[in-house]
Amino acid sequence: MIFAAPVPNADVATQAYSANYFGVPIEVTKGGRFGEVAPADWEASTGDPKYKWSDVAYAPDGMAESPGFSGFTTAQILNGIGKLSMAQHTSRSAAEAAASLDKFGFNNWLLPVSEEMRLIIDGVKSGKLNNVGLTSGGKYWTSSALGATPIVRWLSTNPAEGFSTMPRTSMNYVRPIRYFN
Repeated sequence: MIFAAPVPNADVATQAYSANYFGVPIEVTKGGRFGEVAPADWEASTGDPKYKWSDVAYAPDGMAESPGFSGFTTAQILNGIGKLSMAQHTSRSAAEAAASLDKFGFNNWLLPVSEEMRLIIDGVKSGKLNNVGLTSGGKYWTSSALGATPIVRWLSTNPAEGFSTMPRTSMNYVRPIRYFN
């Protein structure tokens, strides 16, 4: 499933979009960069799995929020995990689950930044991304942090809801994304 703001010229984007992908192309950044959302059954047929954000004892405050920065933010989380001892790193994290996905012919999956997850949720709410299959009311991890605390987003009909911070050990849903041109 492809995500983001509406494509200015959908015909051109669709022509550039290969049949090897699993959704409808929507432009992420000006210049033709697109994002793809992994299907709901990316890890199991039962839908999105839940993971903790990470065992990392810190989250660099102010991690990039803009679409297109998921590679940077996911790498920052993975680098922090890489500095932990085996005793400190007790279970798989959201970023590790997303980054280790090697399915659908691609292995460049990432944990989305908060703004990308908002775009996905907005697409679902508007009916443009009906087949993304997000868990209604389910909180989804992002690779963003606010005040050194990880950010979650969720599908909500109330515009004032749908965004929060949570402790990094909380169990929340994960939905990987990837970029392509």
